[in-house]
Amino acid sequence: MFIIKRIEPLALVVSIFCLALYVKTLCPTVYVGDSGEFNTVAYTLGIAHPPGYPLYTLIGWLVCQVPLSTIAIRMNFASALFASVSVYIIYLLIKRLLSAGNDKTSLQIKILSLSGALIWGMSNTLWASSVGSEVYTFGLAIVAGFIYMCARCLESFNPRYFIFSIYLLALALTNHLSAIAVVPLVLIIIPIQKNRMKYLLMAVIIFILTLTLYLYIPLRSANFPLMDWSHPANLKALIDHITASRYRAYIADFSIVNILINLKRFFYIIPYEFPLAPLGFLGIVVLTKRSFKLGIALILTAVSYTHLTLPTN
Repeated sequence: MFIIKRIEPLALVVSIFCLALYVKTLCPTVYVGDSGEFNTVAYTLGIAHPPGYPLYTLIGWLVCQVPLSTIAIRMNFASALFASVSVYIIYLLIKRLLSAGNDKTSLQIKILSLSGALIWGMSNTLWASSVGSEVYTFGLAIVAGFIYMCARCLESFNPRYFIFSIYLLALALTNHLSAIAVVPLVLIIIPIQKNRMKYLLMAVIIFILTLTLYLYIPLRSANFPLMDWSHPANLKALIDHITASRYRAYIADFSIVNILINLKRFFYIIPYEFPLAPLGFLGIVVLTKRSFKLGIALILTAVSYTHLTLPTN
C-alpha cells in the first residue's frame, strides 16, 4: 500500500496495546444497538438499514468465514482490529504533521505522536465502538488513512497519493455517508495545473467505480435475502435507501441557528470524550499557522461532522 512504506515500531506498539485493551473488554456475545442486525446481514449477505453499508457487509461476510469462535465474537473482534488500525494511522499522521518544518527533535516528535495515538485509542467513543460489531471503527480507519494521504499530498503533489486518497474517500462513503464531512480536505489537494488534470480525471473515474459497490444492494435484494431492509431492488427504492430518506428528520438542516446549536453541544460534550481537548484545539490553531489550507480544512471537517452527527432536537 502507498499509505505504509515501512513499519513504524512505536505505531505498531501503541496499536497492539490498544488492540489488547479492546480484546480484553470485547463483548462475548451480540453487542448493543445495531450489532445483531450487522451480524445477521454480514453472515447471510443481506441488506442493512439505510444507507445499506455495502462495503461493511462484504467485509463482514469475509470475517464470518474465519473458523474461529462464534459469529458475534468474529464481528466484534473485527471492530477491535479496525480501531487498532486507526490508532496506527493516527500515530503516522501526527508524526508527519509534527515533522513538517518543525524544530522539535525526533524523540519529542515520537513522544507527542505516541501520546496523541494513545489519547485517540483510549477515547470513550472509539473504545466503546471497538468492542462490538459496528460500522464506525472500520469507517474511522479509512477516514484516518484518507486524512493521512491528504497530508502527504500537501507536502508535495504525488499522483499516486492523490488518486489513492480519492479512492479511500469513496471507500469511506460506501461504508458510512457521514464520511461526506471530510470532503473539504479534497478541495485542498485537487490539482489545478493543466499538466495534472489527467490525474484528476483518473481520480474521478476511480471514485465513481468504487461507488458502484452500492450496486450490491439492488442486486442482492432482488434475490430476497434473509434480511432485506425495505427491499431496495428498484431504482427509486435504492435511491431512498442510499440517501436514508426515512432518517432525514433526524438530521439538522444547515441553517445558521442549527449550526450554532450543534457547535454549542459539541463543545459541551467533547471534554467528556477527550479531557485534554483544549490542547487539541490549540494544536489545530498551531497547525493552521504552519499549513493554512490543512488547518482550515480540518476545522471545516470538524464542523461538518458535528452538524451531521448531532440532532436538532
